This record gives sequence, structure tokens and C-alpha cells, in this order.
Amino acid sequence: MAKKIELNVDVRERGGKGGAREARRNGFVPGVLYGGDEAPVAINLRKNEVLKAIGTGQFLSSTVNLIHKGDSQLVIPQAIQLHPVSDQPPHVDLFRVNADQTIAVEVTVNFVGEEQSPGLKQGGTLNVVRYTDRDFTVATIAGRAAEGETEEAGEGEEVEGEEAGADAEASGESDGGDD
Repeated sequence: MAKKIELNVDVRERGGKGGAREARRNGFVPGVLYGGDEAPVAINLRKNEVLKAIGTGQFLSSTVNLIHKGDSQLVIPQAIQLHPVSDQPPHVDLFRVNADQTIAVEVTVNFVGEEQSPGLKQGGTLNVVRYTDRDFTVATIAGRAAEGETEEAGEGEEVEGEEAGADAEASGESDGGDD
């Protein structure tokens, strides 16, 4: 399991654009701490710690401990802005986590064991359908058509029709064409 991410923070006395610019000049990443029953708080995070946390690849998908004067607060990174050229973080939004509240988060999906998948070994393709939402199909494996099947079926349309016809015959249904 990955090591727990911890960030040291200071409360930023001066809010707004001027306070954020001052924080950046002094080697900090300005941020805002939201959520819970408390008001939003402007904070400064140490730039080197934020860069290290981002470098783990798990910053946006795991909880983080904020440490301020010895006190610890569990948070979830809500959003992180990155500069379009330098990829440096100019701002971070963090969300407080309380035990009695429900929080909707996006979860990263990693597909492991692809090389052992029988469907992929036989030439199938992994189709990633979705990355977010709830109760949905995440991925499917589409099989490769057998030789000669595509020539007869024409893009698999006839194959589906043949399977549907076989299902109809098995259930006693008929299209009435051969009566």
C-alpha cells in the first residue's frame, strides 16, 4: 500500500489574488480548505511537498493529512490547477472529510492482468467504455471475428442475426417466413 500523503500548511492571512501571488513568490502553493461545518480557509502549502505528492500519482485519488501546528485534518484533494506551460501547481482546493458525511469522488480505474486475459490472448480488444458515474459498464472485451466469418457476415451484422434466429428457434418463436 502507498505511503500516506501528509502536507504541512499555514493559514494565509491575506486572501484573494494578492495574497496568492505573495504566497507563490515565497515558495508556497496557495490553496483553499472547504467543507464540513467550518468556513473556507485560505492556506499555504509548501511547494516541494505538493510536487512530491503529485509525483506519487495518487494525489487526487486518495486522502491527505494536513498538518497545522501539530494538529492533523483529513482532507481529499478536490482540484489542482496546473500551469499550462510549466506544469507547476498555482492553486490547490482541498475538501475536509468528516465521518458522518457522504462525499462523491472520481475513482481511477486501472486494468491489471490484461496479458493473462483469455479474450485478449485470442486477439480480442479491450474497449474502455467509461471512467466515471455509478452502476455502469466500465469495460468490455470484443472478440476477434473468425477467418471467413467477416466475409460472409459483412461486419458482423449477419452473425448477430444468425444468433438471434437461433435464439428464436430455441424458444419456439418464428418470423413466419418458412410456414
